[in-house]
Amino acid sequence: MVQRRSPDTFKNFATLQYFKANNIRYPIRPPAGARQARDGESVYCYCRCPYDEVSEMIACDGENCLIEWFHFECVGIMVAPQGKWFCAECRPRYSEELYPSTAAGQLSTV
Repeated sequence: MVQRRSPDTFKNFATLQYFKANNIRYPIRPPAGARQARDGESVYCYCRCPYDEVSEMIACDGENCLIEWFHFECVGIMVAPQGKWFCAECRPRYSEELYPSTAAGQLSTV
């Protein structure tokens, strides 16, 4: 008998691969000391926890970022980077800004 997998199995596997490739802890566990959100309270980050005064957070510089604020722990950073920072979802849209290429994709010779 062939065992069938649900479509969610493949979706979860793709999510796991994506998180691993982008240095995101999986499954997402709230940072130490984080609490669950109360009814109507805003949640942030991949862990979907409310703001807390203990955990350091960083904002994604991507316009219209769906999550916007992330715990350092959840995105695998220990110190705030210099310059702009983009979450794993926004990073592909802003790759030219992060890594500008020369005109027509050619390297300049000086």
